[in-house]
Amino acid sequence: MKRTYPPLKLPGSPLIYVVAQVNISAVVAIERYVPEIQEKLRKSGFPGYTNAQVPEIVFEAVGTRPVITPLSRYEFLNKEERTAIVLTPKSIAVHTNQYTTFDDFHTIIALALNTVNEAAGLQLHERIGLRFVDLIELETREELKHYLAPHLLGYSQSAIGVSEGLFSFHFEGSTPYGKLVARHYRPQIRNMLPPDLAGVSLNYSYRDEPSPGRASLLDFDHAAEYKGDFVIEEILETLENLHDSLDIIFRDSVTKAALEKWGRVNAPTTKS
Repeated sequence: MKRTYPPLKLPGSPLIYVVAQVNISAVVAIERYVPEIQEKLRKSGFPGYTNAQVPEIVFEAVGTRPVITPLSRYEFLNKEERTAIVLTPKSIAVHTNQYTTFDDFHTIIALALNTVNEAAGLQLHERIGLRFVDLIELETREELKHYLAPHLLGYSQSAIGVSEGLFSFHFEGSTPYGKLVARHYRPQIRNMLPPDLAGVSLNYSYRDEPSPGRASLLDFDHAAEYKGDFVIEEILETLENLHDSLDIIFRDSVTKAALEKWGRVNAPTTKS
C-alpha cells in the first residue's frame, strides 16, 4: 500500500464521515442480482437492508431542462448502522462514521467490490472517488488557530476591525491520480454534515450535536475520472493512491497540537 507517511490513528479523531465510491458502466438489471448480494453481505456482517428509489438528475443536452428519473438504491448496513455498502445500477459505495484506519476501510471496500462483481460480472468502471469529512469542535476558550494551519484561517478579524466574520476556503488541483478538492467552512445542518450529504442514512445517535458557532468542517475529496476494465486489484490500488494524497493534505491542514489532542498514534499497517 502506498504510504508517504506511516499510518495515522487518532482515537479522538474529528472524522465524522468517509465514503468511497466506484462508478460502473450501468447494469440495468442489477435488481436481479440483489438477493444473492444481500445474502452474502448479510453473512459478512451487514444484516441491515433498505431499498429505495432516489431521484437522478440527467441533462440530456446542453441548455435543456434536466430530466429527473428514479434510480434504485440498495443499502446493506452493519448491526450498528454506522457502516454501509450502497449499490445502484451505476455505482458501488462504502460509507461510514465508524472509521478506524484506512486498512480496515480498505478491507470493507474489497468485500463490496468482490461481492457485487461475483454476482453481476461487472465490465467497466468510470470514476473512483474517496472523500473524508472532519468536524473540528472547539472547547471553551479554544480558537480555530489551535487546530488549523494558518493558510485555512483567512483574514485576521481584529486587524481589519470586524466581528462575527465568516470564512470559507476552497482549493482544487490535479494530482498524478486525479482531481483533489479541499474545503473549509462552517457547518449548516444537523449532525454538521455538508449540505450535499444531508440525506445520509447512517446512525449518528452516538454523538451530540455541536454547539452553534463552535465548529468547523474540513472536507476533502479526491477522484480519478477515467474509464477502465473492472479489475478489482487495480481499483483498490487507485483508492490507495487517492488516500495517500488525502492523508498528506489532512496533515498539512491541521496543527501538531491538534494531532496530539486527538491522541495521535502511528498505527501498524497490515499491507505493504
